[in-house]
Amino acid sequence: MTVRTAIQNCTATLTPADRAIADALLSRPDDVQGLTARRLGDVLGLHESAVVRFSQKVGYRGYKELRAQLTRDQVALDRPSLAGKGERSSLSEVARTQARILDELTETISQESLDAAAAMLGRARHVYVVGSGLMEPLAAFSERKFSLLGLATTGVRVSGPDLAERLSAVRDDDAILVFAFGEEAARIAAVLIRLGAQSRSMLVTDESALALGGLPDHVFTLPRATVQHGVLVPALVLAYALEYALIRHDPSRVGESEARVHVLKRSLLEQG
Repeated sequence: MTVRTAIQNCTATLTPADRAIADALLSRPDDVQGLTARRLGDVLGLHESAVVRFSQKVGYRGYKELRAQLTRDQVALDRPSLAGKGERSSLSEVARTQARILDELTETISQESLDAAAAMLGRARHVYVVGSGLMEPLAAFSERKFSLLGLATTGVRVSGPDLAERLSAVRDDDAILVFAFGEEAARIAAVLIRLGAQSRSMLVTDESALALGGLPDHVFTLPRATVQHGVLVPALVLAYALEYALIRHDPSRVGESEARVHVLKRSLLEQG
């Protein structure tokens, strides 16, 4: 098991100090590999014992064992540069990388956690789907899928002050699905705290979010730091899996929605 997977399996029990250590390990693995537990603690403003306790919490006998696994993880990720290779070789390399990441998804994200998130969204009066920039296509995809499943859905494609204005309409019986990475995830998490909506939110993000405080109850992290070719493919796969989980959660509502769509489409054809 990789260090990344070990940390993700313990996300719910991490303290603020643990999250700081996790962020250093996941975002700067090359720098951390040469540090002792004491030196890493000094860098993060923590005691050496905090680093050791963290290592044991995520499943290692101590920091030395964790650091050795981190080194093995980095060696496994090393791959030759694509510079100078032909298109066929580049395509093969990208395909292999994405296939490896998709395999890891089933290890880092459990079906039980996905079903719980789907149940939370399915119970909501209204679902807000948030995503801008790179994540906008994923948010638009999920918004359309949710609507076809019979969920009342609103897409939010803005950030910054405009995002705060759009989410001000969220009520206590609404839910929020967020696609965001890095600093944007941190900003949105702060808005969710102000709304008191952590228990009614689902965040699809990258590993750097593990260092944030006040995260939603449903967090799904994609291994962005180890992917040279982007995260759209694993994020899209996760969106499809969420759709299927929603179908299983309330098949009767899905059937009613499909029937309404069929009637409306037939009416349009008859008008044409």
